[in-house]
Amino acid sequence: MALVTRARWRQNRPIMTKTPHTPDDARPGTPAASLPIAWSVTFLIAAALLAVTLSPGVPQIGPPGSDKWQHVAGFALLALPLGYARPGWWLWIIAGAGAFGGVIELVQPHVGRSAEWADLVADVAGAAAAAITMRLVRG
Repeated sequence: MALVTRARWRQNRPIMTKTPHTPDDARPGTPAASLPIAWSVTFLIAAALLAVTLSPGVPQIGPPGSDKWQHVAGFALLALPLGYARPGWWLWIIAGAGAFGGVIELVQPHVGRSAEWADLVADVAGAAAAAITMRLVRG
């Protein structure tokens, strides 16, 4: 009986090769394939948020204080497309949405609106809720 060394065993072992295929990230319906769509939808939502938050004289909808929930909802909606397409970017999505909300709050006094720290907190809370949810659901 011959003693088979580890190196010789490796040489005689059949090589397992994968069949060539499209990487999972590039298949239609997967996150990488949907990334351009996610960016486009995100930019459309950002444009809508800019129009609503920087328009002077927009009447308040709902009871006093409900505008914070509107901020949460708007920025959650902003974070959803990229959070869906790239759940691993959750921290960057929150930071980007927070920076976007901060710029809006800095510009608002120049267009006849008032800036509030509570609005910025609500913006970040909404983005964080959406981005973290997508991270947990989509992995």
